[in-house]
Amino acid sequence: VCANRCSDKRLRDFPAPPKPDCSTFPRPPLAPGHRLAGRTVPLEELAGERLLLREEGSGTRAIFEEALRRENRTLRGVTTATLSDFAILKALAADGLGVSFLYEAAVARELAGGRLARFDLAGIPLHGAFYFVCLKDNLFARSWMDWLP
Repeated sequence: VCANRCSDKRLRDFPAPPKPDCSTFPRPPLAPGHRLAGRTVPLEELAGERLLLREEGSGTRAIFEEALRRENRTLRGVTTATLSDFAILKALAADGLGVSFLYEAAVARELAGGRLARFDLAGIPLHGAFYFVCLKDNLFARSWMDWLP
């Protein structure tokens, strides 16, 4: 399962059905005492914040960068830390070292336990989709496609 379509010609991808318990909406987690916690904020309020982002090509980063593009913005001039490990991103955010953009399912436990809080970006929808990926000549590809609604 991937959050981006694949470009490798040896692979095929097809959209996974949306599931209510596996949101493809990034939820910005941060420390519970952070000034943005529990608020809906304009993009301008992120100025001066360190953004804790996944690596280029990751689904959450692509969704966030697309949202920035829709607002005619980029990450140029923004302080970022790029990491590929969800646990480290969550720990850094919980310790107040920046704000991140991670899938709701990835931070649900920490949000419920009060270790992380969240905020929303005003007027900027964050959304994406998941894709099943397999080799084009995979014997079970047809079965997967038949299984999907």
